[in-house]
Amino acid sequence: MVAVDKDVYVLNSKHRLTQKKVWDIIEKYDTGCTPGGGKDSMSVFYDAGLLFESSASGTPYRQDLKCPAHSRRKRSEEDDDYYMDSNEIVSRTKFPESWLWADINLPACPRQTPNCQTTSSVTTVHFPDSITTWQFTGISLSRTHGICVADPLEVIVQKEFFIDLRLPYSAVRGEQIKVKAILHNYSPDEITVRVDLIAAEHVCSVASRHRRYHQEVRVGAKTTLSVPFIIIPMRYGQYPIEVKAAVKDFLLSDGTMKMLRVVPEGVLIKSSEILILNPAEKGVAGKQDEFINSGIPLKDLVPNAPATTQIYLTGREQISALVKNSISGNSMGTLIRQPSGSGEQIMIHMTMSVIATTYLDKTNQWETVGFEKRNEALQHIKRGYHNELSYRKHDGSFAVFASYKSSTWLTAYVAKVFAMANRLVQLQTSIVCDAIKFLIVNTQQPDGMFREVGRVYHGEMIGDVLGTDSDASMTAFCLIAMQESRPLCAATVISLPNSIDKAVAYLERRLPSLTNPYAVAVTSYALANENKLNREILYRFASPGVITQ
Repeated sequence: MVAVDKDVYVLNSKHRLTQKKVWDIIEKYDTGCTPGGGKDSMSVFYDAGLLFESSASGTPYRQDLKCPAHSRRKRSEEDDDYYMDSNEIVSRTKFPESWLWADINLPACPRQTPNCQTTSSVTTVHFPDSITTWQFTGISLSRTHGICVADPLEVIVQKEFFIDLRLPYSAVRGEQIKVKAILHNYSPDEITVRVDLIAAEHVCSVASRHRRYHQEVRVGAKTTLSVPFIIIPMRYGQYPIEVKAAVKDFLLSDGTMKMLRVVPEGVLIKSSEILILNPAEKGVAGKQDEFINSGIPLKDLVPNAPATTQIYLTGREQISALVKNSISGNSMGTLIRQPSGSGEQIMIHMTMSVIATTYLDKTNQWETVGFEKRNEALQHIKRGYHNELSYRKHDGSFAVFASYKSSTWLTAYVAKVFAMANRLVQLQTSIVCDAIKFLIVNTQQPDGMFREVGRVYHGEMIGDVLGTDSDASMTAFCLIAMQESRPLCAATVISLPNSIDKAVAYLERRLPSLTNPYAVAVTSYALANENKLNREILYRFASPGVITQ
């Protein structure tokens, strides 16, 4: 404790002790020699320039303000002889989920034995780089025996020592991430392993182009060991992450290289614009010029992030062929993607997989994209479902991010897509029904209309729902979601039938006064599901020549 005459500070307060001065002095001695707060509890004090002493332990004595240089024993040529040269280790790079896909013609029975039971053909193939168990399935087709499917033959590909490199699905540019090299030792002896991290361009790590990073570890017999590495990708794109390992005093080694997908920071936003090209009516001397500018403000653009412009041209005379090609098996196969990103981005990709799988199931066109794609699509649907739950609120609603306000449209969209997906994979029905309850309790008005209580950030998802006659479009969209969910939620959401009736009554009142073709179309669809379609009003807004009974 100290007592100072206040008049002293009136003359000169420069030497007054304040908390800020204390922290400034401490910051001056903070070396920051290790990443994060410190590699252990003592390092936290040591790096901050503080001394810690106790009866059990304490920090080392230090006078220098610079980071201590770790003494490293110079590697001798004799030490290097204990390990295989890293340059001689060929890394594994090919890890397909399926391969081969070969057609083999079996020869006929020889003339000497025309009634033989079997014939055979030998084909030499090289296995991919995966350390796994492959299942070979043979399907035969003959004129006499029809089609037969053989029992799968399992072949195990294994090494006595190998590396399993674990990477995240994607990383954000500038993000510090941890990758793990899992060392598997199937030998009966404990081994000493030198692990090398190979430098990669635009990836910051302890390795560099001039010096490889070596780490020596011991792996017990018949065990595995995880060796972590911290890396920071500095540019978006795909970059190779390569790890090699050699066993001391043995001719055992392995290397593996996988591509790390790096994405820019921020949320992907798309700005769409529809233009009609009709030089005869809108052009000058048969020529029509259109200038398209991005609707995304410059302040919202991430520096050095990719920006692309996609232009789609559709001719009216070729519209039937375009529609036919867009729903063919091959086109539907391209929609099967792994869901990732925000609560809205996940639903964009999950919807593609749900629609493509439903269509290919009903039209039996899986052979055009490969039967293995169906299992891949179902896995993407399951992964999208589980990832989307990260953006679910306690009241059953959904938002683009967990900390953002819930959206009426997104909640209805999730309920609709989840209800469709439930026909393909088993989902928890209460997730769908809780979303429907939120819509009824929090967003439906007494007259039956639904209102948006939040915001949708990916405007390309919602069409013209927020355009003219948005009250009808939003109500129709929520009504369609309730109709899709009715088989799952009729027993648990008691107010569902009454809520549907109120929405139908509201749309029937609004339909005659609608002026937006989009609102008319989505309203007509919702009413048609209740057998209340007004064909006269729908045909009034239809394009000439496309009205069919």
